[in-house]
Amino acid sequence: MKAAESQVPGSSGDSILSAGAVPVIRAENLRKVFRSGDAELTVLAGAELTVSEGELVAIVGPSGSGKSTLLHILAALDTPTSGAIYFAGHSLQALTDAEIADFRNRRVAFVWQRHHLLPDFSAVENVAMPLLLRGIPAAEAMQIARQWLDEVGLAPRAHHRAGELSGGEQQRVAIARALVGEPALLLSDEPTGDLDEGNAEAIFELMQRLHRSHRLTSILATHNLALARRCHRVFQLEHGILEPSSISGRPGAQVKGEIG
Repeated sequence: MKAAESQVPGSSGDSILSAGAVPVIRAENLRKVFRSGDAELTVLAGAELTVSEGELVAIVGPSGSGKSTLLHILAALDTPTSGAIYFAGHSLQALTDAEIADFRNRRVAFVWQRHHLLPDFSAVENVAMPLLLRGIPAAEAMQIARQWLDEVGLAPRAHHRAGELSGGEQQRVAIARALVGEPALLLSDEPTGDLDEGNAEAIFELMQRLHRSHRLTSILATHNLALARRCHRVFQLEHGILEPSSISGRPGAQVKGEIG
């Protein structure tokens, strides 16, 4: 299901965004300060995070603690006030605008709390959209999208519009859309937050399975401590400080009996 890849514009040889290196993502001393007039709000106060290839890491914390801001910075959707982010050993801050666009389009994917599906398009068209934006021929993009819908259990619903799908089905489409381009890094911001308990469990199990089968590196922001405990490591973000969490029993350690 892998779509054709291209080099970073203007590069020669292998792309500097190759995801083969370990760690996949590293954040050093991240600070994010929002200013309004003379007032300052510090959301991140020296956050440090290193995530190796194949890890599934959870970030927990109260609403407004900065979990979404941190994920946006890791995805290069926002910039830190200070600090550094490295993807596969390369500084994101050193990339050109074209290389940042390539990083967002090919190397990292996002699953949001709300599915953000395009309402006038079918499920398969929504999933194919990232490939079409890359210039992949429509027939090829639609074939790959149908394969991904089959993988998330929605092949029979491929031609239904978003409004004709249940909440759990909409989130499955969103996951397929995020992964259709075979990213190295998956960032998920409360992906089960709008779902009932049964659908939340089903979506998390699906994400675990896809994480393993596609050898992803994944970072999940969640309020759901029961789901967080099933990740390899758990970090707590509060008052701008990111620290290993003790909710798994061993701070920042792998949770026994789960993903290997």
